[in-house]
Amino acid sequence: MSAKFNLDSSGGTGKEMVTVVIDLDKCEGCGDCIDVCPVAVFELDNDNKKAKVVDQDECIVCEACVTQCPNEAITVSE
Repeated sequence: MSAKFNLDSSGGTGKEMVTVVIDLDKCEGCGDCIDVCPVAVFELDNDNKKAKVVDQDECIVCEACVTQCPNEAITVSE
C-alpha cells in the first residue's frame, strides 16, 4: 500500500507541485527520514508505527529522505 501526498511548496511562486510517496509496505518505521529531514516534514504515525508526512508545505525537495531510507520506501518527484 502506498500513501501519496501532494505538496505545493511554491508559497504562491508558481513552483511545480511536488509529490511525496511513502510505500507503507516497505516502510518499517525506522525513523531515518525523520532524522535527516532538515525541515521536519515527517513524523512517526503512532497508530501504524510508520512514517507519515505532517508538514507538507515545508518540503524543499532535497531528497535526503529518499537517500537515507534503507528500504527505498520514499519517492519524491516534481
